[in-house]
Amino acid sequence: AVAWPSAGAATATPTLEGLAERAVDAPTEVDREAAIRALRSRGPEGHAALMQRHAAAIRALREGRFEGDPARLRHAVDAVSGQRDGHASGLYWHTDLAAAQQAARASGRPILSLRRLGRLDEELSCANSRFFRIVLYSDPAVARALREQFVLHWSSERPAPRIEIDMGDGRRMIRTITGNSAHYVLDADGRPIDVLVGLYAPDHFRAALAGARALAESCRGSDERDACLA
Repeated sequence: AVAWPSAGAATATPTLEGLAERAVDAPTEVDREAAIRALRSRGPEGHAALMQRHAAAIRALREGRFEGDPARLRHAVDAVSGQRDGHASGLYWHTDLAAAQQAARASGRPILSLRRLGRLDEELSCANSRFFRIVLYSDPAVARALREQFVLHWSSERPAPRIEIDMGDGRRMIRTITGNSAHYVLDADGRPIDVLVGLYAPDHFRAALAGARALAESCRGSDERDACLA
């Protein structure tokens, strides 16, 4: 048995592995949420610790053979990754552009900035971003390209419009009714290099990403950046 300290107890600063365990397995919601916030504050490092600590359970969830209620695991992964269905993609998303720019400078990679209606970490974001979560980001080849070649960022331009349908028998259905989105490719200073507008099939999306990344690489460090892009 694990003796979990209470939320107010004076304890040594927990390790990332300890936080990753507590984010899902701590017995109280207060302790779990505190661990989740701490992991999120550590950025990709905290996300990697959570994904590694619960790798077997996440794999089972992806493959549809998770036993029991996955709500705690799904909530922790979604909150730390910044993406609804984060277990399916394994991606980490910045929501602060300045932090994404700092990561881009450190890694030498361009930023892929998703701008859309609603929030990527909520179920009822715009229709386009739900498509991205289900079809694009969960695709292993797309996820690998995003993870290895870009720093990921998203922002919400405004709430996604919703419609409520009264089924007439006490049931109500709530759905978003539109989708508007664009994946902007930015340099480390946040300046646009290219834009991928709307919906793509996975293979086409990867091809578009490769073209945008090649453009970013060819113009990186150029004294005449605008002329290079032109």
